[in-house]
Amino acid sequence: MIGNMETNKKFGLYVHIPFCVSKCLYCDFASVVKNNTLIDEYTAALCKEMEMYRQPFSQSAFDTVFIGGGTPSCIPIDNLRRIIESIYKNFNTEIKEFSIEVNPGTGSKELFRMLYEMGINRASLGLQCADDAILKSIGRIHNVPQFIHTFQEVYSSGIKNINADIISGLPGQTKEHLIKSIDLAASLNAQHISMYTLKLEDNTPLKESVMKGDTILPSEDEEYIMSAAARGHLLSLGYQRYEISNYAKEGYECVHNLKYWKRYPYLGLGTAAASMYLDFRFTNTPDIKKYIEKINSDKFAIEEKSTLQDDEFFFEMIMLGTRLAEGMEYRKYDSFSPFRFKDKYADIIKGLADEGLIVPSDTHLILSEKGMDMQNNVLLRFMDED
Repeated sequence: MIGNMETNKKFGLYVHIPFCVSKCLYCDFASVVKNNTLIDEYTAALCKEMEMYRQPFSQSAFDTVFIGGGTPSCIPIDNLRRIIESIYKNFNTEIKEFSIEVNPGTGSKELFRMLYEMGINRASLGLQCADDAILKSIGRIHNVPQFIHTFQEVYSSGIKNINADIISGLPGQTKEHLIKSIDLAASLNAQHISMYTLKLEDNTPLKESVMKGDTILPSEDEEYIMSAAARGHLLSLGYQRYEISNYAKEGYECVHNLKYWKRYPYLGLGTAAASMYLDFRFTNTPDIKKYIEKINSDKFAIEEKSTLQDDEFFFEMIMLGTRLAEGMEYRKYDSFSPFRFKDKYADIIKGLADEGLIVPSDTHLILSEKGMDMQNNVLLRFMDED
């Protein structure tokens, strides 16, 4: 049983659409190739799950919504309309930002216009790389002209706040590829660019190919050099790094994702969706059929529940806070802790400062550019101390 959720912070709402046209070779997300019968069953279950959460969240307000996947833009327009209508019907919405993920080569003018008219004001498009050969090598369904076409259709629908996802460290990728990708997104007036380093996930075709030696990735040094060049280029174009992997024009930071990093409460709906309220965490089953069966049996589809222990709670504050350019606020940490952060970790703070890994600040633990690139190293020092 889920109790009533009340907080002085407004919630974020994440809605997972686990369907794709095809599975990318590097992807381990909870997604499957689309099947219209399954999409209809999933849509019905998702809307019912919203109804089940309606009462527990009746005293809460939601000011951001993010529909992700998977590929939300690949499902039929009527299904997407029904899902959005159900969000408005079941939750108290005071929307600042309503985002949706769009894959190039999917969607239509009719779909994008419908999304805009229903209140969606931000879209995130997966460019990954502005090179057709590299896109093909990682199993993307689109080419560069399709990305441009989809971006322009979304923009012309009225959705002007658009993010472009870019990945560094791809097979055959060079610094020039990365710069070219950034230039393409900027030329189309992307207000936000996310740049992630490729992570080889277990049980993915790309990792298997790399392990066999059939696919060669840039070395760590090569990836670092190209990413450093890309970061400098992004700054020169007016994109500010506000989080380790995210850059935005002024005022276009992703409000929804900031909730995750600032540890504001959020509710996740659909398969594998995670939720957070204070130190309480719960996650839905990633199995689509099991999810549908649970919801249709009037049961929540939660598979994992946990309450963070004190050490986990405090480490999470450091880990998420230092992802942000603004850093982790000492006062916020101290408000939960029996000790002052700067007293307990004085030696570590001094060491980080001496190595140029943090920016001098009396109020926040702020990683420098070098520190952001070495965040894992920084975090290990706090883990060792505990």
